[in-house]
Amino acid sequence: MSLPRYKASNVSDAHTEQRRSMMFEKSEWSDLKIKTATQTFDVHRNIVCTACPFLEAACTGDWKEARAGVVEMPEPEYIVSAVLAYCYGLFNTEDFDREVYPYDWRYGEKIGYCELLVAADKYRMEGLKIMVTDHLVDKMSEDWNGDDLASIALWLWEGERRQIFGPQLTREAMIELALELDFLIGSMGKWVRIASNVELSRDLVRFVARRSSRVRIYDEPPDDMYGRTSEYLCVNSSDTDADE
Repeated sequence: MSLPRYKASNVSDAHTEQRRSMMFEKSEWSDLKIKTATQTFDVHRNIVCTACPFLEAACTGDWKEARAGVVEMPEPEYIVSAVLAYCYGLFNTEDFDREVYPYDWRYGEKIGYCELLVAADKYRMEGLKIMVTDHLVDKMSEDWNGDDLASIALWLWEGERRQIFGPQLTREAMIELALELDFLIGSMGKWVRIASNVELSRDLVRFVARRSSRVRIYDEPPDDMYGRTSEYLCVNSSDTDADE
């Protein structure tokens, strides 16, 4: 006699996400604390440790974090919140925009995503790194103006951050900045920002000069300075790293 077969009822993705959201927002059944300078998050080891190799390492072996059940992370609260949200499968760019907005004035426009990419690289979270990289590439080519690109470029050229961004993202930033070069030079205040970093201004001019045979600047710029396309300043997008 065969035993009756039971089938679990289907659970919608929305319902599953709601449960994960409740786990992330409430401390019930949590067994690990993640501390930042301004906030302590109560999380679940079996969730965050499977998604973040750094936390897995911190919670195993004879580390003090494993014994105390507390891990300190030096990044700003909104960066750590995004990292943990990714662990719970809850990260999305709309929520991150709302989280980072109050802090944006401290770092310049759009730098929050750059900082998140650095954190994803630091904590070896390849999935999050890919998500943020794709988002940055889309925003650079579609939504961001010369000011945004200048802020990102200045941030990138500080320290060794270009190594974390890698050749693809660094190249995209340089290409889009080159497309805005006429606008930046025409606005003294904006060019002064670029020129404040000698290495960046040198690399930008060198990037355009090296590709002069593949760059065409029309006599008349388009009316919409932010709507300029590659037909105005044609840079071959297959070029390699801007630092070459």
